[in-house]
This record gives sequence, structure tokens and C-alpha cells, in this order.
Amino acid sequence: MNRILGITVQIGGPHVNNQTLFNLKRRFKSLGVIVSHPLSNNPIIMHGRRFTFNPQRWSLYEVELDYFQSIAKNRVHIVCNESGSQTGFINQSTALGIAQAFLHNKPVILLHEPVFGKDVDLLLREIITKQKNQLRIYNLAKQIDEELKDSILHLPSSVEYQLTYLEKSLVKSRLKTYFRGLISPSFSYRSLLATGR
Repeated sequence: MNRILGITVQIGGPHVNNQTLFNLKRRFKSLGVIVSHPLSNNPIIMHGRRFTFNPQRWSLYEVELDYFQSIAKNRVHIVCNESGSQTGFINQSTALGIAQAFLHNKPVILLHEPVFGKDVDLLLREIITKQKNQLRIYNLAKQIDEELKDSILHLPSSVEYQLTYLEKSLVKSRLKTYFRGLISPSFSYRSLLATGR
């Protein structure tokens, strides 16, 4: 089978109890795709919590900063939007990742139709819902390798989401607020459960 060389992706989504995420990473790597996130190849369990990175080596701020920069520069943003038995689940952090892809005109693949969690603010819900026809809903986890490869190779290089100036400004404001929260003295690793990282 031909390998997909020179393509880098990141896979986001609520990561707690989400083995599909790591399975997809392994499959993409076997096809020659570089996967920048998640950082680990398997869940790292520490202090009774599951992480996609080593919290003794990286802070959540560092991981999230690298993750959002990856969304801006990589070929496609893939959202593994399932969490345990919740198919389609999107939390606030996942919604911010999708909005970041919109800002940078990156194609977005979701495994399932989006189902917003209660923590997702109304603005992000509206922006994502408005762009729903631009999203690709491909259950990559169910695809054979040839289909998985085609799902990446046949994407447009960019997507014009046509966000208004106000929408772009509001998304950037939400991103700033999110990152400020990660370096806040009141931040604790309990909030990792909310992001799923």
C-alpha cells in the first residue's frame, strides 16, 4: 500500500476514555502520516486520571499552545468526537479547536455529527452550526486503510468558511480567555477532566 508522505495532522476531541483516538493515531502512522497530537501513543494514567501527554514533562498550557498552533499549520483538523458512549460529543475545548481551524481555513473532519456539551458557549455553537455544510463527517474509525488514506488525500487544501469580522474577533477573544485560564493561579489539573487532554 502506498504511504501518505509529508502530511501532518492532529487529532482532537474529548479524550477521556477515548481509545478510538489512539487507534486512529496508530493507523495514520502506519500509513506514513505524521500525527502531532495526541502526544502520547496510549493514555497515561497518573493520580487516577488519564492524560494524552506526560504531565510531569509538560504543562497543559504548553500542550494546548502546541496543539492550537498545530491546527493552524497542519493539513487538516481531525475531531474524534466521541467520549465513552457519547457519540458526537463536543466540549468547549473541542469547539475552540474547530473554531481555530475555521480561522485558518483548514478542512475539518468529524467522526460523527456534532452534539454540543453544556459547557460549549452559545457563540461557538452558532459559528460551528453555521458552517456545518463545510464540515466533513467521516467515521474514520470504521474505514479501511484505503478509505482512510483517500479521506485525507482528497480534501481541499483550504476551506473558505467566510466568518464575519465580528465572528473572527469573538473566536480570538475566546481563545485568549482560554489560554489565560490555563496560566491562572487558580488553575488546577482538575480542569484537565473538562478538556480531556
